[in-house]
Amino acid sequence: GSVSLGDGGFCGNSSLTSLDGLGGLTSIGGGLYLYRSSLTNLTGLENLTTIAGDLVIGGGMGNGIQSLTSLSGLENLTSIGGSFFIGGNPSLTNFSGLENLSIIGGDLRIGGINNGGNQSLSSISGLENVSLIGGNLEISLNQSLSACETQSICDYLVTPNGNIDIHDNAPGCYSRQEVEEACHVGIEISPQSDLTIYPNPTPGLITIETPAIQLKSLLSILNLNGQEVFSREIKEPVTAIDVHQLPAGVYLLRLLTDDGWLIKKLVKQ
Repeated sequence: GSVSLGDGGFCGNSSLTSLDGLGGLTSIGGGLYLYRSSLTNLTGLENLTTIAGDLVIGGGMGNGIQSLTSLSGLENLTSIGGSFFIGGNPSLTNFSGLENLSIIGGDLRIGGINNGGNQSLSSISGLENVSLIGGNLEISLNQSLSACETQSICDYLVTPNGNIDIHDNAPGCYSRQEVEEACHVGIEISPQSDLTIYPNPTPGLITIETPAIQLKSLLSILNLNGQEVFSREIKEPVTAIDVHQLPAGVYLLRLLTDDGWLIKKLVKQ
């Protein structure tokens, strides 16, 4: 059967090299804390789906996991009820293994003064499917981190639930402004008279008005990774589009005309 821990997790243990044997663990009623150890990955936690409290991996003041290179083992984790702190792990390069994580109920802190930066972290790929960050966002002091514009971070920058602190990472993710530019946050390229979208944000059905342009224009919708997720030809000045199938998030809607692309930001609820 499954094993549920009530109020804690794991503390520092420099001789700990493996979490094998925890295959029956499916939920933790409190927090999971992984500090000083000799772990290289988190294999052994493959059946863990929910953590009610915080997930802390590494930390400041020498509490990081020097040998941790991968978060593999957390592939089935979907929900962290508290905050997610990860820092002081000098060998970790990305967050691959967290692709099924969708909810962080509290803060998301990557690096930071208290937790320490993750010196080799170059991207936060693996966190792109997080749909809720319920608290503050901090990404700082990760000297190799240049790519922060995942869908989850871009969505949070549009509708934050707390304070945002992004600083002293590598160029591209050095500041909040750099990440917002990469995410196209605040983009408003087209004059309102040329292209109108409503309602925006939308739960699924939008109306597009293009009264000032020629008909038979190509419409496409891109996610913030630049991937086209929808396209069709526009033949009328007022057109209804169903985007229920798109996951919640921020998108770029663009319309190809004889004068080039008209672009608007679209928020899918």
